[in-house]
Amino acid sequence: MNAYLASIPRPIRLGAAVLIGTIVVSLVGYYALFISAMPHVAAPSADDMNVQEIMPGETYRSRTLNLSFVTPMGWHGYAPEEVGYPATYGTPLLTLRNDAGTCAIAYARVPTDDDYEQMAFAHRVFTTHGSQIDTGWYAPMDPAGDRPFYGHDRHPVAGEVQIGYFKPAAHTGAADARPLFVLYEPGGGTVAEDCERAYLMLLESLEEYYEPITLTEASRGVLFGIADPNMNEAYPYKNSFIFKSDADGIFYEVMKSRAARYGSHAVLLNGTFYFTDDGFYTVNPFAKKEVRIPGPVLPAVPEGGVINDMTVAGGKFFYLFGPVCHGIRCESALYTLPLSGGTPERLVELTSAHTLYGVYENEFYMMSGYSDAGCFSAHFSSVNLHTNAITKRESFGGCGDYNEGAPELAAYEESVAAYRTYADKVNGNLTMVEYLRVEGGELRVPAEGTTAQNLGLGSYTRIRAFR
Repeated sequence: MNAYLASIPRPIRLGAAVLIGTIVVSLVGYYALFISAMPHVAAPSADDMNVQEIMPGETYRSRTLNLSFVTPMGWHGYAPEEVGYPATYGTPLLTLRNDAGTCAIAYARVPTDDDYEQMAFAHRVFTTHGSQIDTGWYAPMDPAGDRPFYGHDRHPVAGEVQIGYFKPAAHTGAADARPLFVLYEPGGGTVAEDCERAYLMLLESLEEYYEPITLTEASRGVLFGIADPNMNEAYPYKNSFIFKSDADGIFYEVMKSRAARYGSHAVLLNGTFYFTDDGFYTVNPFAKKEVRIPGPVLPAVPEGGVINDMTVAGGKFFYLFGPVCHGIRCESALYTLPLSGGTPERLVELTSAHTLYGVYENEFYMMSGYSDAGCFSAHFSSVNLHTNAITKRESFGGCGDYNEGAPELAAYEESVAAYRTYADKVNGNLTMVEYLRVEGGELRVPAEGTTAQNLGLGSYTRIRAFR
């Protein structure tokens, strides 16, 4: 199924408002937390026996939670039952406590519908690799419903916690729970300021961590791409192929690759993984190598350009090249190039199409259109592979923002069904997948009906593949 096809919306009702606030955090005195302290040996998790234990001033890495941080001085790791944890805030996965025993930090899976409420905004923290974490003060729900919200002003109360959201990119997360760092006082009191400083320092040091792995013929699992989630240009994107092992369910890093980035056009054909960047490449995750396909692959245009879409048919790349498409506005030329490289051939000088399909009855199909806010439109055209003549084909569209039983809703659903039938016919036997299976030393197309979301994969990858 084409990616555009999969995005066609069903009738929806949206209504939400999110309030975000920030205050400037002073860093004065934070680094005093990293002065030397007496060592303490904490037993590591059974799943993390091969990583460093949680020791003061050292970097702790968890291959099961896929994160790392610098432990504040005067803090150590403990089993959750040794420290205690407020049941209101879900299940702790990892726990630290300061030597004075006055406060603790837990990385926990916190239910989204639990019995707690926000009292105030706290801090905006930027991690070492540029991700943003907004923290807030929370407390158990007031049965009378009289607890006010104080904005940026903190009003300490018994049982308060400060929480900040941090989810590694490889994980999808659960709809009913969020991964949060929780700062709290083990006895159920208020949180001291020095404890808050340690908590903020830990958050600043957070990074995603995936233990490196080399794939072999014995490897079995799934492969997909992630990108570093930050949007700050001061920090480079870290595009990586991640492997989730069938054997232990752990996420590993296979290699850094441009093919893993969001927006890279990729095709799996007969076990070979092709992708685009500033040209055409193959990538081999087993050998951890990218190889550029030789030959002049990008024709010159005065204002420069990018590959707006790419697919494979009849032993050739078909690709749209031109200025970056902005929404439904797209002005590209359609080219072909042999899979082995060589000289591109221009089939169409200018087209508004932004999505390529495949060959059907000696015609190559492409589409322009949009999908947004419960509405969609899809306009197909085709290119004759003998004459290069372009022909307008079928168009589909409609809006689904109607009540059940409304005639307009029925018409919309009929249009969506007709679009999907037509798109399946002209897509050249290609399907769009979000990950690949790794088995027997090969990359394989996953079974139909399985999605990255079903498997808990935070995949950035979109790959055209032949079933």
